[in-house]
Order: sequence, then structure tokens, then C-alpha cells
Amino acid sequence: HHRRSTMWRTLDTVAMTATTTGTGWLVERYTEAIVVVDVTAVSGTSPTLDITVQTSADNSIWATLTTFTQITSVSTNIKFISNIGKYVRVKYTIGGSSTPTFTMTSKISVKT
Repeated sequence: HHRRSTMWRTLDTVAMTATTTGTGWLVERYTEAIVVVDVTAVSGTSPTLDITVQTSADNSIWATLTTFTQITSVSTNIKFISNIGKYVRVKYTIGGSSTPTFTMTSKISVKT
């Protein structure tokens, strides 16, 4: 009998004004993940947010697991991912002018 294990972790809760890369998180005992990005406020001129979920075998060299559809407004965005690898992190790329800002909370749920 194999017991499934699930854990939620808040990755980032912040008002971002520049491209930011999150810290790698060891997830090797897990096989699936759900990443939720809840954008609660957006400001600036033509603001854009591109989110990439990355994986790594050594927490040093990173490859793209998946990308979200570009975000331009207040929204909740969800990605389901399998085969998440040993480490996972989230990269946020912000574009626009006049200080584009995205206020958001990012969470990940991993399970075996």
C-alpha cells in the first residue's frame, strides 16, 4: 500500500517590479506538482508577466519544465506538471513601461 503525500509551499508573496528568479526547492521525492500564481494587483503601462517553471538535477543548471500564458491582468493561473525532477523553481519576467508591477502569491503543491 503506497500512501500519497501532498505538501503546499508558498514560493513568493511580493509586489514585483523587475524580473526575478525564485530559489530552487528540493522536490526529488515527489512526482507531480501544481503551481498556482494568484495575481491580485497590476499597475504600470502595458504590464506583462511571463512565468517559467524550471527544473534542475543539481540546483545549478536549469531547464524549462513549462510556461504560463502571458499574464497582463488580475487573475489566478494554474499549471499541472508531472516529472518535476530533483529541484524546481519559478522565474518571473516582467515587461512594460512606467514601472510595471505585479502583486502576487505563488504556491506549489507537490505530491508523490
